[in-house]
Amino acid sequence: MVDYNKERKKFVQWVKERLSGEKLRFDEKIQSEILVEPNPFNRYTTGILYPAGVSDEVEDDAKDEDREISTKTTQSYQPPSSMGFSFYVDSSLPNIKISYKAVRFEHIDSKDSGISERRKRQWKKIYLDELGIDDGNGNGISINKSSTHYVYAEKARIDIVVRAYGDGKIVTVTLSNTPKDNSQPQNIGDDYFEELKERVEGSLFEVELTCHFDQSCLRNYPRVSKELLTEEEKELELRYKDQHVYAIGHGVAVDWQEANNSEIMLYSDFMPSFEVPQVTAETSDSFSRVLDFEFLQTIETNEDVFEQLNHFVENYLDWINTQEKLKKTEDDDEQITANNIIERMHTAAKRMRRGISVLESDVKVQKSFALANQAMLAQMQQSRPNSREYTWRPFQLAFFLMVLESTINEEDDYRDLVDLIWFPTGGGKTEAYLGVMAFLFVYRRLSYTSSGNGTVAIMRYTLRLLTSQQFVRACKVIGALELIRRKEPMLGEEPFSVGLWLGGDSSPNLFSKAIEFKEKQNFSKFVLNECPWCADKFSSENYLVDENNFHFTCNNHNCDFGQEKDNVLPFNVVDEALYNSPPSLLIATVDKFARFAWDEKANVFLGGKKNRPPELIIQDELHLISGALGSIVGIYETGFEAAITSRGVFPKFIASTATIRQASEQIKALFGRDMAVFPPVGLRQKDSYFAKEVSLDEKPGRLYVGYLAFNRQRKNCLEDLAGTLLATPQILFHQQDELKDAWWTQMVYHGSLKGVSNSQTNFQNNIPKVQQRLLMSHFIGEAEKYESNYSERIEEALKSQASYDRFVSGKWAAGSEPLESNNISELYYQCFPTRSINTKLLTGSNTAETNTQVFDSLSSNFKQSDAIDAVLATNMVSVGLDEPRLALMVMNGQPLTTAEYIQASSRVGRSSIPGIVFINYYKTQARSLSHYENFRAFHSSFYRFVEPSSLTPFTEQVRNKALHAALVIALRHGENGLLKNTEAENFLSEVESTAATAKIIKKLKQRIKNAATDHTQEVYDSLDLLINEWRVEASSAMNLRYQSFDKSGRSLLTSFDNDRYSGVWQTLNSMRNVEKTALFEIDLDKNKFVYSNKWFAPVRFSHITGHSGVGSIVYDGIEWLVKVSDTRQWPSESKLVELHAVERVKTYFQTTKKLLLPPEAQIKSSQNIGVKGETLPIQRFPLWMRCTNCDLIHFKPWDSHGNNSKLIDAQIFCTADTCKNSKKLLKQVIWCAASKNGELRDVPWHYICHRNQQNKCVQETHTAYLKIKNVRAGKKQIYCTKCNAKNSFEKSVFKSKSGDSYLITEVNDARIYTPHTERALVIPPESNIDRNSIAYQLQSNSQLLSAIQNATRPLQKKREIKAATTKLKCSEKVLMDAIASLEGQETESFTVTNMINDEYTALTTPADFPSGADFVTRHLTNDWLEFIDENISKTDSVYLSSKMIDSLVAVDRLRVIEVFQGFSRDINVDKEDIESANLLTESDESEEQIIIPPDIDGSADWLPAIELFGEGIFFTLNSELLIEWESNQHIRLRANEINQRYQASDLILPDEVVPTPRFIMMHTLAHLLMRELESSAGYPAASLQERIYCSTADDSMAGIMIYTAVPDIAGTLGGIVNLVEPSKFLRLLDNALRQAEWCSLDPVCGEMEKQGPSWLNRAACHACALVPDTCCSYNNVFLDRVFIKGNAEVKIPALADFIRDKNG
Repeated sequence: MVDYNKERKKFVQWVKERLSGEKLRFDEKIQSEILVEPNPFNRYTTGILYPAGVSDEVEDDAKDEDREISTKTTQSYQPPSSMGFSFYVDSSLPNIKISYKAVRFEHIDSKDSGISERRKRQWKKIYLDELGIDDGNGNGISINKSSTHYVYAEKARIDIVVRAYGDGKIVTVTLSNTPKDNSQPQNIGDDYFEELKERVEGSLFEVELTCHFDQSCLRNYPRVSKELLTEEEKELELRYKDQHVYAIGHGVAVDWQEANNSEIMLYSDFMPSFEVPQVTAETSDSFSRVLDFEFLQTIETNEDVFEQLNHFVENYLDWINTQEKLKKTEDDDEQITANNIIERMHTAAKRMRRGISVLESDVKVQKSFALANQAMLAQMQQSRPNSREYTWRPFQLAFFLMVLESTINEEDDYRDLVDLIWFPTGGGKTEAYLGVMAFLFVYRRLSYTSSGNGTVAIMRYTLRLLTSQQFVRACKVIGALELIRRKEPMLGEEPFSVGLWLGGDSSPNLFSKAIEFKEKQNFSKFVLNECPWCADKFSSENYLVDENNFHFTCNNHNCDFGQEKDNVLPFNVVDEALYNSPPSLLIATVDKFARFAWDEKANVFLGGKKNRPPELIIQDELHLISGALGSIVGIYETGFEAAITSRGVFPKFIASTATIRQASEQIKALFGRDMAVFPPVGLRQKDSYFAKEVSLDEKPGRLYVGYLAFNRQRKNCLEDLAGTLLATPQILFHQQDELKDAWWTQMVYHGSLKGVSNSQTNFQNNIPKVQQRLLMSHFIGEAEKYESNYSERIEEALKSQASYDRFVSGKWAAGSEPLESNNISELYYQCFPTRSINTKLLTGSNTAETNTQVFDSLSSNFKQSDAIDAVLATNMVSVGLDEPRLALMVMNGQPLTTAEYIQASSRVGRSSIPGIVFINYYKTQARSLSHYENFRAFHSSFYRFVEPSSLTPFTEQVRNKALHAALVIALRHGENGLLKNTEAENFLSEVESTAATAKIIKKLKQRIKNAATDHTQEVYDSLDLLINEWRVEASSAMNLRYQSFDKSGRSLLTSFDNDRYSGVWQTLNSMRNVEKTALFEIDLDKNKFVYSNKWFAPVRFSHITGHSGVGSIVYDGIEWLVKVSDTRQWPSESKLVELHAVERVKTYFQTTKKLLLPPEAQIKSSQNIGVKGETLPIQRFPLWMRCTNCDLIHFKPWDSHGNNSKLIDAQIFCTADTCKNSKKLLKQVIWCAASKNGELRDVPWHYICHRNQQNKCVQETHTAYLKIKNVRAGKKQIYCTKCNAKNSFEKSVFKSKSGDSYLITEVNDARIYTPHTERALVIPPESNIDRNSIAYQLQSNSQLLSAIQNATRPLQKKREIKAATTKLKCSEKVLMDAIASLEGQETESFTVTNMINDEYTALTTPADFPSGADFVTRHLTNDWLEFIDENISKTDSVYLSSKMIDSLVAVDRLRVIEVFQGFSRDINVDKEDIESANLLTESDESEEQIIIPPDIDGSADWLPAIELFGEGIFFTLNSELLIEWESNQHIRLRANEINQRYQASDLILPDEVVPTPRFIMMHTLAHLLMRELESSAGYPAASLQERIYCSTADDSMAGIMIYTAVPDIAGTLGGIVNLVEPSKFLRLLDNALRQAEWCSLDPVCGEMEKQGPSWLNRAACHACALVPDTCCSYNNVFLDRVFIKGNAEVKIPALADFIRDKNG
């Protein structure tokens, strides 16, 4: 039997050694291990300390979710030259023992060594002594004070920093590659190898650091103050109290284990691992019989069932007694918390007993219970026919018993509770609620014979994939129940059925679409591809559809359903069919419920006119209902439930999840109810009775392995890891097929589509090369066991790229050189050919059919033709994917939330093969670095770190966006509601209608009150305004309809795709966030290509003023590279909307030009192409394409291929003789030529190939004769097949005839495009606008106003006035008065000397704001002070943090204007490159940045701009403290040094930005807060912005605002503002200040004199204080942690110490 656990360890160890350092071949000549590698940094990617002072330029992805390729900026990155860890010990501990080890590589000169000069560069591996440091007394090093110790001949040092904390001390031990003489690598000029050699020989590899000391003195590392913990957090602390966190890493992970002699050992680990135990639900040793379905279905006639059920509950109570005993041992301050936990256990047991009592007393309940068990048994027997037993898991039966009474009795005390099943992934949550559902279906039929049909239960999900998968699972249970019904007359004539209600992209909404899909054989749209009952595969014959009907049928005569002639399966997926016959169970995405406001047909799901409404609502994967989606769902839910309750039923709610925090708050906001978690947690996380942690000795857990490639950029940091994982099975398990398949397929998980695209490129390019290198290295190493100098011989044999490629592809003939030896030939065929990598994508952008095919292939073993080597997935697989074969995953970057991390990584290791999860961390991402350094602490209890779910359904932003929809849903679908489209005009118009309406509104308000506890009156006021608005519309408008389809009526609802004047209320069609979009349209000849929706690509407004702006290169909708045209090609100015109330902003920007929004546009229909709005032109670029087979390049081949009427997304094939018969694809080249003057052109390939050549080769345009060839070391050449001329071209320079210099580079080079935008807040008085006034609406709809003003004939003017009054719904007098007011309105003049001063005044001044204002603040300073006084002890460390704050303000709403000023191409060509081509002129001497205007020549009188709406946190610091703090001469001196560098630099920042001590400290604090928001609150840092309010002219000014804003008038939905609540903000602030104390690269970072652009930073690097450049308003400069954490050596106090001194 295979020991998978043992083999897994071998697998992981081999991977670690390949990436960090392995034992190498020993060379007898030089008596050392030898590394044969041109560059050791290419071989090893982790475990390295680089020489101090070395820095590289790295690309920083600003936003994970952006799709454009040009979204990168460059930052200076300092690779780590130090690493270490911190721990907390008793103050009495005098000494610790420290040991360390490392290796160096020294270049071997072939002349000195006698090794052939033909060999690759070789490096001698030198093991540095594994030493310890000691004071000389044998007891180690004293930690009574800080100390520094130089090691390795004073080339490195160990620092011990000791800080008092509480009654103990925090000790930090670091090893730094910093010589005592402080020498740094010299600039060797352009000698690449000499520079590489110095860096390699100056680096330490395979570094380890270890500490030993008395274990009894070690304490848990300090965490957040208990005074800031919520009750839920106190419970988590108690439950995980046995999971100790002894240390945190700095630039490395840290682990610990017991050593000899009662000592503890702490040690560094660059590739940390932790095995997370499995959790089992199989806890049924003593009561297995009671779990048996067959036994339970005899309940009506078998008294033993009740006896066994009671015994089942008694066992649980016995366990609760053990918890009572454990409670007595808890600390005094934990007793209340422990009592609360145990009380919930007793409540659950009490409810189980009541469930049994109901079973004993009610025969209908017994019958329902019996048939539910019969159904569960039947579906399980059908799914697992060879199983020996069919049983509940204990927690499933317990849950069934617990909720039984509240499910059928609306008067039950627990009916209003949301029962939340909280159980790890794969535990069986779905079966638990499906059993309850089956029970309710039967009970309702037995109890309500006349009204019990129709939809009984609704199951909702957030992801289409998960919804479809759960549909298939539910079909089995419903199918079983339907078969039972056919034999039980008492269950009625209507079939039990299940329906899937999804959007049109996933399933057909109409019969006509079903016909179309069937005709096209697009069967994936029908979701089911086999009979859910018998698994017989479907063909076209199984989908029966006509103009009036659709159903599935089974043709398998051995199937219980298929044996009937003309059978109709009780499952459906077509909306029209569901409306005709509402299913017993409706399964849908939450998005689809937005349609209730629009569609009267959906009313049948709420009972229609003859049935009871649904009685059970199931919300699976509750953790996904959070953030913006959760906020919208929460407000829709009020209308949905009000409609149901008005019909006389109070539904039961059940939810489930595997990961959640603050569930009670989330459920209260979503459902207006309290909740109960099941199973109730135990006092320790390992045991809740129904769920127990499995010992690792009993069963392997899931193994997590961390990896951080410090010497790789983000775009390629996956390559080495993924390539190694591909090679490992082939090398380790050559003749062991079972093991080879175990970890053959790797699932690579990404947080965005952009990440998937980047990884796809990596798997096509460099990952196969890593795989080949490892296989070749292994082959040579093994071959040298037979022939000592084999490496030299094979290197000679494989000198050419062609021979190397043939060798690794397994095509080298056995017996020929260098495979003459039989042993070596056999070894060769073991290692080669390398795996041909089959990579597949699993993303939401795939079709359902494509994803289904990928899912099916995941089960194929490595020998099958469709076996997948790597599947690149997004978070769509984080729930619902259950493939037993999957056992290897790479998390590519730390996901935004811990819940997502747990859910996604749980997809692997679900069978007998134990799972491995590698986490590929990003070095420049704060979230990644934090999890890497705290690897063990995080993984040993990661459920503890699940972020709280945040949703804010009742903020003003959400109310404005969706409250009206909730009102419409309630009144339309409630009892006797205004259902029909025409009944919108009957609102409050008749007595009967008025009574029914009033009843529903009352229900709606009650439901709102249950959930909106803090906003009830505000929501009531908003609701009353909406009611009045509807009343006015109903009484004044002619033919008011919910949705009018012609001009005869007025629409109450209009889509967000339409403007606000086409209806009263803009209303969502989906609950996802909506951002305004424009449409790119490709500029191609419509006479040559078929015009279709593929000509268009939607683009967000925020991207048009960013990295998809004028002059950028982006992808279009079909993955072509395109160039965005300048504004001269945009629609005319008259078709664009001008921004108003921005005069003050324009004054600040020093422009008089108009600010115009990009044109909003959408595709009207995918069938008949029509565009609503104006489009923006794009052109394909580059125009050259390259053959993927022969490397020939073709110019604009889409123009010459084929006939007219071509599809623009049709593949284009090479026409070369060697390729045309085999259809070899052409791909766009990725190189272009860029000039700093803004020009972007194709590379003149013929000229570049032939320059400096003597021949007269003639250029041809339409003949392919040039090749882009790969040469060694990844270089590229352009080669002419006519004359054999060739030249390297990458990064080369040429001059155009006009004299401009051009650099040839890749299109995704960050230097090619830098957008230049400016932002400013709109503040009072301009922000106090009335958006509802006719004057403002005229301004915002300038086409209406222009049409009236430009009308020259009376009749024409009258027609335009009538059109305007109709659209704006006002009288002619009101319209003309508004026009007169605008014509007489003078543009307000603003004198703006400093926008920051004005904003600061607005933020710090309390005011009353008009409804709809664009700037709204709430001053919480009094709440803040009250919270501190009542909750924070003066002796608590967090108290000092609180004293920094002077005032605290929630910015509930803000408006930001972002203006696109132009772009630059930061192409500063190397003068030596120009000189080498004899091209240097005086103009090349200038490196001044040129900003190219949006219209290129700057003549236009307008600029593109967008408006963003959002929210923020604003606070001011104690200015009196700051004035005294910054008077310290050492602080002033340190800041002055930065200011002097700034004055001497080329950097230009706004005049008000001066690097004073105050500004540097505040700017650093702002960055720390943004990083903390990313690390702990799950906000992507790139979504945040900062504003620093600091003035040299005003000592009292000291404010910071962190805000987020989006181009959606509803703005963001209150998530950031929610964190201004005093307790949350204090924790945020305190954590940020703690992060300042130690950087991963300290002590090096803390001691750096110069960092960042122009050396304008000090103690600030990517690991501690830098944020994405898009977030920082000041170029990521003027940052220094020393101004917060202090530095005694330079006499600068820590802020906390300074405050402590001032406060006594």
